[in-house]
Amino acid sequence: MVVSQFNTQITLEFLQKKRENQYFERKGLGEKEVNPTKIANELIGMLNADGGVLALGVANDGMLQDLKSLGEKLSDYRNLYIDFIEPHGNIKLEEIEIEGKLIFLYHVDQDIERIFKRKDNEHIFLRIDDKNKELDRDAVRNLEYDKQIRKFEDEIENDFDINDLDIKLLNGYKQKLNYDGDALELLVKRHLVLKKDGQYKLKKAGVLLFSKDPEKYITSASLRYIRYEGVEAKSGTEHNVVKDERFENNIPWIIGHVRNFLKATLKD
Repeated sequence: MVVSQFNTQITLEFLQKKRENQYFERKGLGEKEVNPTKIANELIGMLNADGGVLALGVANDGMLQDLKSLGEKLSDYRNLYIDFIEPHGNIKLEEIEIEGKLIFLYHVDQDIERIFKRKDNEHIFLRIDDKNKELDRDAVRNLEYDKQIRKFEDEIENDFDINDLDIKLLNGYKQKLNYDGDALELLVKRHLVLKKDGQYKLKKAGVLLFSKDPEKYITSASLRYIRYEGVEAKSGTEHNVVKDERFENNIPWIIGHVRNFLKATLKD
């Protein structure tokens, strides 16, 4: 029998026996660190991932518990997604009674355009498989890239030295466009450089396109060609790499050299 008005997959058997995964979590009273902030952390993880359902009042072994036993503290669980989550995500709280026992179902919708965090301490979480992970700064940045909130190529490379620009390449670019003005002004027009207070700041896209040595500023700004014997990659004693080449330079240089490299290589 379906017990949820919002999700027809949720039956009593589902709540008690379904294996926890990316989209489903059960929390029982009395479990370690189960409190409103802990539940908020779990919901934040789901919001930042692909959504899901959290069942509060169902123990890990499937035993149903009665949230009415919380008394006045019950209101803390009713309001936790308002009190502890920023910004407010699309979370529906469904209160159901099964066998006379009150259970909370938090239905979490995916949000692909925002990052959610704890309102009080700004901690950010992400649900990965059946675990909730707190993210460090680099992981948060990657999440922003995944949600396209932040675009890597639009970030400013503040430490870039203008002398590291490939002037010959830039002049060739100007000629292709029949542009007679200053090269940096052309890059401003192409949204590759930010000009502010008379200062030019190259974006990462500009570094990748026109720097003499992009890897000086961006780690692994290179292209790698690996050829295997057979149709799959193997390791150890069956290691089957027969050719491994790395190309390091700006994107126009790489395109030209890899084109010639592939013409020669694919003749084999």
